[in-house]
This record gives sequence, structure tokens and C-alpha cells, in this order.
Amino acid sequence: MESHEIKRIDRITEIVHNLLKGKTPNPIPCEDDPEDEIRQLTEKVNTLALDFKEIKEFIVPLSQGDLKAQLPKRNILASPFKQLQSSLSHLTWQTRQIARGDYNQRVDFMGDFSQSFNSMTEALKEARSQLLSETERFKSLADLKTHYLNVMAHDIRTPVGAVIGFADILLEGNLDDDEKKHVQIIKRSCESLIALIDNILDMAKLEKHRMELVSVPFSARILGQDAGAMIQPKLSRQTQFVFYADDQIPEKIIGDPHRLQQVLINLLGNAAKFTDNGTITLGMQLRNQDDDTDVKLYFSVEDTGIGIEKDKLEKIFTPFAQADGSIASRFGGTGLGLAISRELVTLMGGTLEVISQPGTGTTFCFTLPFRIPDESEAGIPCSDFRPCSNISNILVVDDDPNALKIISNMLTRYGVRFTLCQDSTCAYDMLIRAYEEKDSFTLAWIDIDMPKLNGLELAEKIRSDICLNQLRLVACTSYSERISDSGSPSHFSFIAKKPVSPDALQRILKEAGGSGDSSADDADELSGISLLLVDDNPINRFLVTNMLQKLDVRITEAEDGSEAVERVSGNTFDLVMMDKMMPVMDGTEAIRRIREIYDSSTLPIMAFTANDFEADTRELLTAGANGVIFKPIVYEDMISSLCEAIRVKRDT
Repeated sequence: MESHEIKRIDRITEIVHNLLKGKTPNPIPCEDDPEDEIRQLTEKVNTLALDFKEIKEFIVPLSQGDLKAQLPKRNILASPFKQLQSSLSHLTWQTRQIARGDYNQRVDFMGDFSQSFNSMTEALKEARSQLLSETERFKSLADLKTHYLNVMAHDIRTPVGAVIGFADILLEGNLDDDEKKHVQIIKRSCESLIALIDNILDMAKLEKHRMELVSVPFSARILGQDAGAMIQPKLSRQTQFVFYADDQIPEKIIGDPHRLQQVLINLLGNAAKFTDNGTITLGMQLRNQDDDTDVKLYFSVEDTGIGIEKDKLEKIFTPFAQADGSIASRFGGTGLGLAISRELVTLMGGTLEVISQPGTGTTFCFTLPFRIPDESEAGIPCSDFRPCSNISNILVVDDDPNALKIISNMLTRYGVRFTLCQDSTCAYDMLIRAYEEKDSFTLAWIDIDMPKLNGLELAEKIRSDICLNQLRLVACTSYSERISDSGSPSHFSFIAKKPVSPDALQRILKEAGGSGDSSADDADELSGISLLLVDDNPINRFLVTNMLQKLDVRITEAEDGSEAVERVSGNTFDLVMMDKMMPVMDGTEAIRRIREIYDSSTLPIMAFTANDFEADTRELLTAGANGVIFKPIVYEDMISSLCEAIRVKRDT
């Protein structure tokens, strides 16, 4: 064999060697002689190398999961890879079926892998079965928890409501000062227990994502004023509440006023708890108004209390947790208020944030989006500020610059002429000077709690001067008891309780100007009506009867829903009050039965319940109730609801 032929064979051997190592060598050039046997062998080796290259280009994407890679045609190496591609495609389809819950899929074409895959499928099937079983168990426990909370709310609120009701009856009697304090303590303790129950129920709703928001028009200013009035009794005598609302805030916005007020009350209550001396400020500011339909408001509650350590700021939002273990023992509380507030703010589209410095105070703040109602949604417009022309000149005396700023804003919007005085020792001289200049003040708005010369002393000095005997005085204080307990309550024509709302200010100015008109009390609308009271609890019936008999309401009692249906069928009533949870026949079923006889305008039905879950309210309203009153029954709320129901009856 010649040397050049040996080299050609060595080249062929080298290519085969590279192929066995997985390499793809370049093809060997062939001789021109077709009869050359080495040339024929070379062509076959070149064809094998090309097939190997094509298979390699196919197998790489296949190994990366691309089952749609195209297998080369007329390739001597393609057959086993075609079977592999088909097997992997079928395995992928079976895996997808398993992912959809079909655990009956089995693999039987891949040897040992098939056994492992089938074992894995069986394990997944068993795990899914256990998961479904546990899910059902937890669902049953969640339903049991909800039922327990409903029963707890009813069974605790009912007797606690009775205690509050009897406390109110006692407070109306002839009690001495010590007895009144004791009864008031009983009432406040019961109200604290009711608040705790409400917090637990709200936390349960938020955990189960069952909290539902409403969207109704409301006034942010009035809501803030109401929140301030509700928190006032919790403030120490050395703590002042200040409310400030941006003048640019729309008169009405659309949102959930109940949940927003709940957040503000929680934050203000927290501030009151930790502020013994200083100021608590509730602020509302317009952040931006993109167009005529959307607006964002910034809310802040700032106090000058004890503050919170930086490393404990996040902990305060954890349910049942407080900044440190001594807080609960020193100040009380369950640690639910802030946790609920953060969840509610998030639910309403904002983020509750906190800034605090120990020894200086704390600020909670958040921004919420609202819609501005159109004319059809706005309903009755909020009352505008109207000028009080009969009040020609007012002197406002208060040592707090924030309070002066707030009342000056309100008086400016009323179109009233006024002068501010921050130093009470200068107030008397200002009054005398105005009298001598024949531009007398007609009304003096006097803060009671001032240094140097307090409001009571200033009033005494004014009343001793005959030149000022026509001047009418308004006492402004957080504690009206100080006026009645003082020796000179008759010095004042009016008493304004802080924080002063625009409505309260307008009412005082109208009365002082002689333009006030008294309206009939809502309770007069109930005089002489016939009412069916349905409740299985005799204590509840006694309390409601005690409240309503003073208004000359004729009451018939029934102990359960079945008796109520029977009495309605045989008698004529103007109104029905129906408890929800009763034996024999509950209130929901009784309302349905009564609605088969009378419609909602012919015989209004007010349901009352200790459960404030939205589902319970919807159930009662769907059954045919005109409205729902929640326990413990608050006298003013009950009277307002009953009057509204009677108006519906009389208007039809």
C-alpha cells in the first residue's frame, strides 16, 4: 500500500475517532476516481459525519425542552431520536394532565424512569387528597369561628346593652354626685367591652377578607367634627383637641364614612391614651384634585404624648401587640385598634404611616382617594355658611393660636366682623375701648381655660361693669361641668363645647342674633303611635319600653316571631321592632311572614340585632325590614330610625 493511501486511511480513522468523542469534524476531500475503494469509504464517513451534525443540532434544543424541534429527514441516526421525541412529548402531555388533577395517568414506556414517575404521581395524588381534607377541615373551623363570633356578639352585647340601658335610667334619677360617678364608671366599662367586641369582630372580618366598603356621599368636615366630639370625653383636663380642615376640601365626597371615622376614632383614642398634657390635632388637607370627579385627601392625627421608640414602630401594627409589655398594664387596651386601622386604610386605598419621637409625640397619617359626587349622587347639599348680619362685632378671646385660627376661618366664611385676642388680660380693655369709640362688641367668645386671667374671672369682671351689660358672653370649654360648678354660670348666654363645629357656631350666632328658629323634636313624631315590640329577652323589652313610653308610644309586646306574626294578623300597628335571634321563629322568618300580609310602607319593620356583619344586615333587609338598629341600643339612634320609618309610612 502506498504512503498517500495510508495517509487517507489515517484521515478516515481520525474522523471516526472524533465522531466517537462527540465532535463534528470537517468532511474529507474525495479523489476523482469513482472506482477508488478508499474514496467510497470516505464518502460514507462524510455522510455519517453530516448525519451526526444534523442530529446534534436537533438533540441540543430537545435537551433544553424544545419538543417542537424539527427532526432531520433521511438521516440514518434519526430513528431512535424520533422515538425519544415522541416519548417526551407524550410525557409532557401526561404531566399537564396531572397538573390539572388527573392523577390516573401512568408511564409505561421508559423503564426505571416510568416506575419512579408513577410513584411520584401516586404521592401527589395522596398529598392532594390530604390537602383537600385539611382545607375542608379549616373551612369548617372558619365557619365555626364565624358562628361562634356571631353568637358571642349576641350573647355578650345583649346583657351588656341591658346594663348600659339601666345605667342610663339610673342617671336620669335623683343620684348624688358619688352615685352618679359610680354609675358612669359602670356605663363606661360596658362601652369599653362593647368596643372590644367590635374590634374582635372587625379583625375577624379583615382576616377572612369579608370586610365590605360602602360608597356614599358624606362631608369630611362633619365627620372630623363628630370624631372630635366623640373623643372629647377621653381627654385629660390638660389636653386640648384641635381640628383643622383645609378650606379647599369639597363639601361632599364619596367613600365609606363609617370606616373612615372608625380609623380616626382609633387614632384619636390612641393619642388621648398617651397624651396627659398638650394638644391632639386632627388635620385634613387636600392633596390633589386631578379633575372634577377625583380627589385625594391627607389625614393626620398628631399628639404631644410620650412617643414611640423607633425600633418598636412596626410592632404596634401587629394584632394584640403593643410597643412594650408595660403599655397594657399602664394604659390598658388590647393592641387591636392600630392593626385594624392599618388594614382599613389599606382596604380604602391608602397606607397608614407613623412618625414618632420619644418624649415629643407621635403622628399617624395617610392619604385616601375619593370621588366627588355629581348632582344626582350628592342628594341634599351640605348647608352653606350664611352671613349672620345681626351679629355686628365679635371679640374672640383664646390663648391657643391654633384655636384662634380655626374659629377665625369659620367666622370669615360666615361674613361676620370679629377681632382676635390671645391675651385674656387685654380683653377687658379692648371691650371698654370699643364701647368708648361707639363700636361696641355685641358678643364675646371666651375660652375658659386660659393662664393669667381665666374665662370665668374675665366674665366676672365684664359683668361687674355696667357699660358692658348688653354684651352677650359665650363660654368655650372642653368641660361644661366647670361652668355649672362655678359660682357664676348665669354670666354666660351660651356654652360651646370644644371642639366647636361650624354647625354649633352657626346655631349660637343665629340665636345670639335673634334669628334662630326652633324646630320640633323628632321624638314628637312618635307620640301616640302603636308599636309592636318583639324580643325574647324580657330585659330588652323593659328597656325599650322604658325609653319609648316617655314619648307616649303605645307598646304591645311579643316574645318570639311566631307570636309577632299572630299579633300582626289580628291587630293594627303603626310600627314593628323585631329582634333577629329568637327561639320558635327567628326575626328574619317573622319579617318574611309579615311581608306576605303588609308591604314595607304600610307597616314599617325596624329589625335590631347584636351582630353587625354585613351578611346579617343584608339578610334582614332582604327579608323586608325597613332598617336595622344595632345593639346595644342607643336612644338617639333608635328614635332617629323609628322617626324615619314613620315618615315613610306617612308619606305614602
